Amino acid sequence: NLDQDIREADLVISHAGAGTVMECLRAKRPLVVAVNLALMDNHQLELAQALQEANALRWVLCPQLVALLRESPLQFDDFSAPDFGAFPRLVEAEMFGTSSG
Repeated sequence: NLDQDIREADLVISHAGAGTVMECLRAKRPLVVAVNLALMDNHQLELAQALQEANALRWVLCPQLVALLRESPLQFDDFSAPDFGAFPRLVEAEMFGTSSG
């Protein structure tokens, strides 16, 4: 069972697909993703860069993977669950002048 494997892993190494990335972050597992630069409109790279800036994962190209794994220690911040009410509050504040807090 992949979900169980992810939850039990000390470190997950994966492709940088959005679904897999989100599963690993939800499970609060340390994650290293290998980005496929051959993709058109490289959404994998954009997602990986943004989440690395948030210290939620590390991204590499395949030839860099071994060097990254030798770094000690790989440390990550917990990726917080999204606030699904943030956008509706923002729209309400903009449209009706209410507090967005």
